[in-house]
Amino acid sequence: MNEQGKRVHREEPHHVLPSPDGTMILPKRLKPAPFKTRFISPRDHDTARTNDEIHTSISFCPVVRAIVDTRVFQRLRGIQQLARADLVFMNTNHSRFEHSLGVAHLAERLCKRLQEQHPKLKISHKDVLCVKLAGLLHDIGHGPFSHTYEVVVKNALPQYLDDHPDLKEHYAGYPKLAKDWCHEKVSLDMIDLCLDELGLQIDYQELDRPLKQIGDGLDRCSMRCFNSFKNEIDDFSITKVHYNDDDDILTSRDFCFIKECILGRPLPGFKDFIGRTNMHKEFLYDIVCNRHSGLDVDKIDYFARDERRAIWASGEIETLMVDEAVVAWAACTAERGSCPGCDRPEHKHHKHHLMICYPEKRIPDCLRFFKKRYTNHDTIYKHKTTRAGQLLMCDILCQADPFFRIFTPHPFVKRGPLFPQKFEKLPLSLAMLDPYVFMDLDDSIFELILHSPDPRLNPAKKLIYERYKSRKLYKCVGWEVIDRKDEIGMNIWKKSESQIAAEMLTMGGEHRDSDGKPLVLEKEDFVLDKCSSNYGSGDKNPLEKMRFVRREDMSTHKKHRPAEDLPLAILFDEKRFSTELPRSFESNIIRVYSRNDEKSDLVGHVFAEWIEKALLGKAGIFSMTSDPEEVDDDEEEDCKLPPVELSQESIPENYREFYGEDDDDDKSIAL
Repeated sequence: MNEQGKRVHREEPHHVLPSPDGTMILPKRLKPAPFKTRFISPRDHDTARTNDEIHTSISFCPVVRAIVDTRVFQRLRGIQQLARADLVFMNTNHSRFEHSLGVAHLAERLCKRLQEQHPKLKISHKDVLCVKLAGLLHDIGHGPFSHTYEVVVKNALPQYLDDHPDLKEHYAGYPKLAKDWCHEKVSLDMIDLCLDELGLQIDYQELDRPLKQIGDGLDRCSMRCFNSFKNEIDDFSITKVHYNDDDDILTSRDFCFIKECILGRPLPGFKDFIGRTNMHKEFLYDIVCNRHSGLDVDKIDYFARDERRAIWASGEIETLMVDEAVVAWAACTAERGSCPGCDRPEHKHHKHHLMICYPEKRIPDCLRFFKKRYTNHDTIYKHKTTRAGQLLMCDILCQADPFFRIFTPHPFVKRGPLFPQKFEKLPLSLAMLDPYVFMDLDDSIFELILHSPDPRLNPAKKLIYERYKSRKLYKCVGWEVIDRKDEIGMNIWKKSESQIAAEMLTMGGEHRDSDGKPLVLEKEDFVLDKCSSNYGSGDKNPLEKMRFVRREDMSTHKKHRPAEDLPLAILFDEKRFSTELPRSFESNIIRVYSRNDEKSDLVGHVFAEWIEKALLGKAGIFSMTSDPEEVDDDEEEDCKLPPVELSQESIPENYREFYGEDDDDDKSIAL
């Protein structure tokens, strides 16, 4: 700006110049832009901080602050991290917003740790900022109720529509989602929408140039590193600030790198990573989403945060997982053909990757980290009452989705060129087809359904009003732990919930209540839930996918070597730690919940009979090994249930002894 307040455009790059009043400094401009853009002033260089219950204090650089203040990111305040686990653990009402800030903080901390430990790897300030932004934006694509929305879209709703084929006509004209759809892919679109709100866009034609300026907002040259100045800032004057070279400006390639860090694989349409093509920096991809071992800053944060909120345990971050991480050469842990880096010519010669590894002495600590994952899943995420609440929410969303529509944003919402309007309105399950629509979705969606005048939504409204709002959750009336190492157990586990439900409905016999009235079990009366809790690698030891550095290779002079001379990490030796390993790394359980309070005893009775015959190898309509048509007449007779008058007393004694009395779910609430 000149003295008359008129805009000054400069064709050539120039160093920072103070404004007449000394309070504003303009960064370099690469070329004039026909938009009203704003610059980040020197006063914004001061790092902002906020308190956090896990990390004590989290800092914001100007670029992070600019992104956090967008509507796209602020939406995460309205999405709870654990959906409605607070129905059981009342303090678990933390949001995706604070978790995302925590992951960004840890990503920066780990990246700076590796930068300090390995100076010859040339981890730049821009690399650190990009990894931090990946941590900040990794969950920006979550829908209402976090993972519950994803379960509805991918599993619950398709099954519901198969059971009610007449409802499929309400989706005519809408495209089908890809089978590999996930919230991480939505995050890629939401990042584009976030940049669009700032007036910026990724330019895939000029990856090494600054972001494309497409509208009013933040000047593209303001998206840069602010902690790498050529000269120190004078404590008494802001007129001596000098930016570094143009290399500090974030480019389109940098934001491709951010997206790849979130996705954990190359972007759609690309066979290999384009963000960081140098093989000596590929370990940066594993900080936010570790495609090799699964030990990343995302899990470090939410393990501690969820544990603190749910069971008020230590809730401390695993500092050793951050402070003792090192980089070393190691054999790839991915399945053959699934790692794009293994196909590079340089890898064919070297046959190893640069990976994030840990000292060999930290093997027990790594095992405890994955043990915490199992504990959190078993105690919090897969708690029977937590799952009851999630199943109820799935039912509400499935019943509402065919009729409820989200309209495109109001006319005052200015669309960018990347996402033109294609639909006037969208169902909840397809809201991600328009990021502008998806941006309006959060956990308040039930209130919108409840106040909709459409009478077709009455079944969903009834569930919200009579069950959800009064916490009358579905009752768990039976469960069975399944041993997948056993052949019969494996055959049981291979069955889907719908297959098990169909077999339960074919169980013979007549059922009556205590008053003698006949009872008929229907598919809508119950819902089955298969849950697995593991250490992160299914039934395998997660340490098998990690790599560790020998003690003699941990000396400072060896870590400070060039990339080519870094040590070779070794595999986990199970024999040395056999006493610390659990007998099994995974537990599997099948639960049945009653949707109909009047038929709870009936559902529990039929499930008990089904599981008894299944464990004897007679279930599967009714054989686990034979085709139904091959079951002979004698076996078929054995499979029929005798008539039974159902009451509390009629439940088999061994069933009640095994499962115990559980008439009141409130007894399991941890407050």
